[in-house]
Amino acid sequence: METSVFLEPVIGGKGETNMNKGKIIYKKAPNNISGAITTGEVIDDFLPPPDKLIRKEPKVKITITLNTGNIDFLFLYAKVILI
Repeated sequence: METSVFLEPVIGGKGETNMNKGKIIYKKAPNNISGAITTGEVIDDFLPPPDKLIRKEPKVKITITLNTGNIDFLFLYAKVILI
């Protein structure tokens, strides 16, 4: 089994990080990527929080016993509907 070792990231590597400002200076990145990183603008988060996106409904657990004829009918009905 062969293993591959990459000494540098393919797209571009992270450069130095200023600990005080938390800003990363990218080096050796292609022009289109480095330009997008440097000229991009930060926007406010416009999405609502996750608990507002999905309404949680109470769930009810049931147990049901069906005979094989009912199961065959339901599978056949499902196939007809999905075709």
